[in-house]
Amino acid sequence: MRRDQRFHRRRRAERDGRLRGGVRGIRKAFEGALAHDVDEHPIPLGWAEIVGLRSRPSAILASSRFNPFSEEGRSRNHPQALLESLRRIGVDALLVTGGNDTTKCAMGLADMGFPVVAAPKSIDDDVSGTDTMLGFKTRSTGVRAT
Repeated sequence: MRRDQRFHRRRRAERDGRLRGGVRGIRKAFEGALAHDVDEHPIPLGWAEIVGLRSRPSAILASSRFNPFSEEGRSRNHPQALLESLRRIGVDALLVTGGNDTTKCAMGLADMGFPVVAAPKSIDDDVSGTDTMLGFKTRSTGVRAT
């Protein structure tokens, strides 16, 4: 792609983000979305933050092993509380990246009628039908650097 094409694509993405309220990440993922101080967890993700992810892990949002759709989470009504929390902070849709639990949570939200796109992510590069997984390059680069 030529330099001027990249520039125009970036400008269009920035403009579209402003028109739609922008892109925000949620620190600690589903755990952050259910936290008592949920208003402190969303952070704006502008062009500079997103482009920088090509060369460093997406851990800028931190991570969490919390699964609101687990047996325990369901018994505590976490799925419904998550849905209400996302709506309260103005989230219209989610783009999630992660492994099995993250994908299962995304499916659970989708089953509840919430718009979700899930992109599988694995440091193992083991999802069929893909050339390279999100997360694999970071892991292999990190291994070489240590």
